[in-house]
Amino acid sequence: CDSGTYQTGSGIRFSVECTLCDWGTYQTGSGIQLSLGCTRCDAGTYQTGSGLAVSVGCILCDSGTFQTGSGIPSSVSCSLCDSGTYQTGSGIVESVMCILCDAGTYQTGSGLEKSVSCSLCDSGTYQTGSGAKDSISCTFCDAGTFQTGSGMKGSVVCTLCDAGTYQ
Repeated sequence: CDSGTYQTGSGIRFSVECTLCDWGTYQTGSGIQLSLGCTRCDAGTYQTGSGLAVSVGCILCDSGTFQTGSGIPSSVSCSLCDSGTYQTGSGIVESVMCILCDAGTYQTGSGLEKSVSCSLCDSGTYQTGSGAKDSISCTFCDAGTFQTGSGMKGSVVCTLCDAGTYQ
């Protein structure tokens, strides 16, 4: 049998009697006798056809996603990075490889692929942690203080109001 196929029986006369390796697998050799001879595509990839003869047919999951299993037959199995994170690379194999949005920012969507997807906290607020999932994570400056910038990372950027003024 050709690469991408196998055959468990004996006395086979035609290549059409060979079985195609399943979706999510490939097989580079010939004369394989068991489906175990078909190699599973690596984590971070999927493969939608059967009878694949080379590993380059295993497709990387898109940026903004990850996938931990091997031998996956569909891109649907590529999971979206959570809100508060993004991922610029493709073929990512673990959720911990999704990058947390910086302090001073938040991000409500999932499966995003660029750090610019992380929104800056509004002026008058700050946010000290990374990976914030919504604007509620941005904290207002204390009474009697103000701050005019956006995307601030700590309360030290909140300035005391001048004498004779309040906030």
